[in-house]
Amino acid sequence: MSSPALVLEGLRKRYTRRGPWVLDGLTCRFPRGAVSGLVGPNGAGKTTLFSAVVDFLKLQDGRVDILGEGPFEAFRFKGRIGVLPQDAQLDPRLTPHAFLRGMGQLQGLSRVESEAAVRRALASVNLTERGKDRVGALSHGMRRRISVASALLGQPELVLLDEPTAGLDPREAASLRALLKGLGGKTSVVVSSHNLAELEQICDHVVLIEAGRCLGEGTVEELTARGGVETWSLGPGEL
Repeated sequence: MSSPALVLEGLRKRYTRRGPWVLDGLTCRFPRGAVSGLVGPNGAGKTTLFSAVVDFLKLQDGRVDILGEGPFEAFRFKGRIGVLPQDAQLDPRLTPHAFLRGMGQLQGLSRVESEAAVRRALASVNLTERGKDRVGALSHGMRRRISVASALLGQPELVLLDEPTAGLDPREAASLRALLKGLGGKTSVVVSSHNLAELEQICDHVVLIEAGRCLGEGTVEELTARGGVETWSLGPGEL
């Protein structure tokens, strides 16, 4: 049996010495080759978790194991991990094609490989015809889709997407969810959201977090089956 794509054990992070723990001993794992959901309310620690995985933020404690090869190191995982930050910003002066080509080359793709990867990425988010337009002339939804495309460049082994459907209209969001579902089996994808209903149709595995702790993990069916409703009836004279 292959190792999980991502294992997190006892992650602890706070931003000030006496501040609250944003990650409070969080432990969970994400299976390889699956589309996984990281679900929790705003402020649950989702963005902090992603940032810690790729070493944007230093943890106070805990262990991160990526693809069975230990914690993140930029050189070792170059081109193998795609990341979409929650508030990703694009240079409005660039074209999507130029931006994605540069990102591909930063990931170690040759110029020829980068050009091919850019064409695939733009097609995957239905923006082939806008590839030569300036980013500043595109809608928010289009810019968000370009950011998603950048995380998928070069067919990385692990992709982390922080709230990828934020700001998308219902049709765009549905199209993106279909794209992510199609990645299952080809790469390992972790998608964060505050809305379980949004992810339940595409995810093979879900991790629920709140206040920096894991509340449960498994398939959507397993997690929702844990809830239940009990009905009590009171007969005459029992009030």
